[in-house]
Amino acid sequence: MQTWDTTWKPVPWDTARRARAIGLACRLDRHLEEAAAAATRAEARLAGTLRQEVRQAVAASPGVEELFAKLAALHEQLAYMPRLPLPAGIAGLLRDLLGPAWDGDVVVAGVPELPWPSLERVPVRPVALIPLAEARNPLMWPLVAVQGAVASGLLSRRDALDEALGAALAFARAEALFVHDEPAARGWWQAGERRLPRPQNGVDGTPWELAAMLASGILVSGYRRGGQVDPEAPIYQQLAVVRDEPAQAADILTAGWIYWYNRTAAQLVELADGLRAQDGAGDRWSRMRALVDSLDDLLCRSLDVAAIHRFYAAEGAIG
Repeated sequence: MQTWDTTWKPVPWDTARRARAIGLACRLDRHLEEAAAAATRAEARLAGTLRQEVRQAVAASPGVEELFAKLAALHEQLAYMPRLPLPAGIAGLLRDLLGPAWDGDVVVAGVPELPWPSLERVPVRPVALIPLAEARNPLMWPLVAVQGAVASGLLSRRDALDEALGAALAFARAEALFVHDEPAARGWWQAGERRLPRPQNGVDGTPWELAAMLASGILVSGYRRGGQVDPEAPIYQQLAVVRDEPAQAADILTAGWIYWYNRTAAQLVELADGLRAQDGAGDRWSRMRALVDSLDDLLCRSLDVAAIHRFYAAEGAIG
């Protein structure tokens, strides 16, 4: 299972900031690609033009602030593209994190503004906002949960989210502020490092185990429990020894951040450095997209499966 070094060896902060901007570019490109599939001919042409500009912006290798400004301007054009449904997992995570007191009346809306709204304000209406290009990035969904708690009046639950989500929420806050308030962003990033659970006797049953599973490209929806299996025992006795225990959303998201900072961020920046070259630039961009898309999809699917597993486990206990 452990196909990589299960220790905290993140990229430097400056590399993390650049990877954040490049990751946004990949996610914006994906949104444009999917919107074009549901678009009219004119809208599809607009999407194609915008996608080309996204890639050119990354290939130009500007500073982080300049790249973000360009991406923000392109992201605003999503207002003229077909609306795509938000992933169902966002609402599922809200129910998971905010508990049964949450009545589901909060509207989660995708917006064309790329900067995240302030998490400190109290919304006038029960609305939580998410930049459209971030919708498929589960690592940032904790910020929607914070807004949802405030918007639904669950202020005490909002305060509990900080403890429940720990490093996952701290890292998401850091990434949301990485351009507009870098000192605060770096402070949250360091807070995320301090809040990471440290494996004591091995990594089993921790986000580090899940991060190792991500390295193998498999779902991180649960932990495998059980002792030694007697191969001579009847099959049902063998199966009874081993069981899967659903992972908590915080563990899944923390594992995603560990994997992002320990591996994906560096790979993404390295690939971006070669985009200037004419030969192989298309292949590099495809590999960058694959890195980001695969992690986003694996985490999203893991959250869904873990929630279903917990639901049936609870029903079984009740019954």
